[in-house]
Formats: sequence, structure tokens, C-alpha cells
Amino acid sequence: MHDRVTGILTKTAALAALSLLLTACSATHDGARAELDKHAAVVDDAAQDVLQALDAADLSDAGVAGYLEQCGGSLTGWGVAYHAGGSAKVGEDRQAAVEDVAAELESLGWAHEGEIGGDDPSARLTRDDLTIDLKTGGFTVGATRYGADELEIGIRQSNACVETPEGEYKTDYAEFEREILPRE
Repeated sequence: MHDRVTGILTKTAALAALSLLLTACSATHDGARAELDKHAAVVDDAAQDVLQALDAADLSDAGVAGYLEQCGGSLTGWGVAYHAGGSAKVGEDRQAAVEDVAAELESLGWAHEGEIGGDDPSARLTRDDLTIDLKTGGFTVGATRYGADELEIGIRQSNACVETPEGEYKTDYAEFEREILPRE
């Protein structure tokens, strides 16, 4: 009986110590914000390359914005990830637009990994832990096609999920959802 009680007390003490350790390592609001700032700086730098490539390709009706996405899960903890996306009007020659933007990004140090797939012109470029996807063709709802003359841009960083404190959501970090303007 004594060994059983000792075993239970040992397990209870181990769980208590683990609980204290996990509590000490849990996310804080300021810590999550600082981590998001780091990710946003990296993604925003990539967005500057995209804006430069769009300008070089003569795609003036273009824009890029940063946004947050919920990530994680009940086992790993919930969080938010910062990404960027945008679009540009490309007109009829979608293939040339994708090629021109991809070529400019390659000149800025991005590696061209090929196409994303599908029937419409696209390209995927990578550098370090960042991916830029260029896609044309828009989307279809019912029998209507939208954005067929646009280049859609996605900028994502791998492993960008930042754990947030319990009870906080992406709306608590709304200032990260913003237009990214070209540097002057």
C-alpha cells in the first residue's frame, strides 16, 4: 500500500511540476506581438520585391496587403500567422504577365520552382522559408467567371504560426492587417 501511495504522490508531483513549467512558457500578448512583428518584417520585405516586380512588369493597377490567419490547434495551441497577398490587372496576355513578374523576382534572388498547377498560367518562387505564388484565371461562381484578367499573389512564410495567449484571437492583432506600400 505504501508503494502505491508513493507512486501516486510521485506522479502528482511530476504533473504539478510540468504544469508550472508549461504555464511559465505560455504565450503572452507582448511576446506574441513581438514575434508577429518579426514575421511581418520578413513577409513585408518579400512584398517589396513583389511590388518592385509588378512595377517592372508595367502592372500599375496592383496592390499588396498583409493579413492574419488563424493557425495551430487544440493540441499545439492556437495562434495567428502573418501572410501577404495581392492582385494586379494583367489584361489578355496572362502568360506574359506571369513570366515577366517571375523573371523580375528571379533577378532579385528568388528561385523559380515551376508552376502551381491547373489550366491557367502560374508560377511558384521561393527564397529561404518564403514562398511567392503567382496565379491567374480568377474563380468561377455558377456560370460567371471573376478576376480572369488578374494576377493573384500570395506570400507565405513556413512555420509562421505564433501562439497567442488563451482567449486572444486574430482580431486582437488587427493592426497587422494593412496595405503594404512601396518603399520610396
